[in-house]
Amino acid sequence: MSDPTLTRRRMAALAGASAASLAGCSGILNDSSPEEATDAGSGGGGSDGAADETGAGDDGSGGGGDGSDSENGSEATDGSDAAETETIPLQSEPRDSLTVSMVAGEDGTKLQFDPPLVWVETGGTVTWGLESGNHSVTAYHPDNDRPQRIPEDASSFDSDVLAESNPTFEHTFETPGVYDYYCEPHRANGMVGTVVVGRPDPDGQSGLADPQDELLDAASESITRLNERTRTLLEDAD
Repeated sequence: MSDPTLTRRRMAALAGASAASLAGCSGILNDSSPEEATDAGSGGGGSDGAADETGAGDDGSGGGGDGSDSENGSEATDGSDAAETETIPLQSEPRDSLTVSMVAGEDGTKLQFDPPLVWVETGGTVTWGLESGNHSVTAYHPDNDRPQRIPEDASSFDSDVLAESNPTFEHTFETPGVYDYYCEPHRANGMVGTVVVGRPDPDGQSGLADPQDELLDAASESITRLNERTRTLLEDAD
């Protein structure tokens, strides 16, 4: 006759071996170590960068897409954020000549004319210098297939896209008034600037009118901010 105590011990040992075997199978089926499994569940494997809604390239060359006036760029935060209304500097007097830098951040998200608002005497000259990226200096004018935002009697201007081989552009302003201009590759990013020439009456200035409906959202936002600061400049000049 078998010993009941021994039988119970053997059954307990067999049950323990079976449980260990099942645990070993579970470990084989799971490729990740406990540490890896924890990391995978923590969100650490996500993308290290958000999607670029503006289309701006690292070198600042692709932000405008095909240049069409559409709703793209409405979420752009580049040139418009860099020129928040209260931070746009104001000059106390017009100058005979001024220099504006054209900037693109290393990640393609800081696209701006610096400073975005300048004031020159009638007959004064503004020189734009390429600091980083590829940009243009283009007047809002029908000659450039854009709505008029410079004085009616003024000459249009367009630098074409500036690159390292041709890093500067200058324009002499003979007609008093308010001039709005933009960067063709980065209109969708709100890269817009304003030149005030002489001491014009704000009333009737094309460059101080509300943004036209066909303008891109980010450009319209930049123009609205620049309009506000330009009016402040001209009020202070009286």
